[in-house]
Amino acid sequence: MRWDELSPAGSSGFSQRQNYLQKNRMNTGLSSQKLKVGDKFPAMSLTTTKGKELSIPVSGAKFTHVQFRRFSGCPICDTHIAFLRAASQKLLEHGIHEVLFFHSTRSEVQSFHTNLPFDAVADPIKRYYQRVGVEKSYFASLHPSALWAGIVGMAKGRFGLRATGGPFSLPAEFLVASDGRIVAAKYGLHAYDQWSVDELLKLTVSTSADRSEQSRN
Repeated sequence: MRWDELSPAGSSGFSQRQNYLQKNRMNTGLSSQKLKVGDKFPAMSLTTTKGKELSIPVSGAKFTHVQFRRFSGCPICDTHIAFLRAASQKLLEHGIHEVLFFHSTRSEVQSFHTNLPFDAVADPIKRYYQRVGVEKSYFASLHPSALWAGIVGMAKGRFGLRATGGPFSLPAEFLVASDGRIVAAKYGLHAYDQWSVDELLKLTVSTSADRSEQSRN
């Protein structure tokens, strides 16, 4: 069964619901300004949940993949993070350094994401979410893909009971080059709307090729 068949009106009803979801997103930032390709990623003095000082772009990384996830115990997010964990070696081979933001407390992130092979930043008051224009929607988890991801996460026992910062956040992610420029950006339309691992790897390959071509011209 296709996901669009879950809508009573079929694919037409699914498209209408997508339009409704997009219209009902709410911006939580200080302004409606979103980051876009070519922008310099905002300067941030960060401390990871392991106490490491961090800045973006991460020194020595070809690319820094910055993800603004939901609360740390979100089963939808954890389903995607499981794919990232499995591909951690591939990410390193492509020069990608992962930085994951959660709008949870440091202790919540540490207790839920044990042995996370990536840098994680706790931002329970959404200070950094506001700076990059991350949005939220009351319908964030109702998309079929988000429902599926949530079921998978819960079936594996990967969910927390505390939704610090609320359950309505939408994801956002940025691929930042070593010079601090954003080379790709995505603001999710629902809770499981992010680049797949394969899409992320292809972005780094195409971006590297484009920048190499530009340097020769």
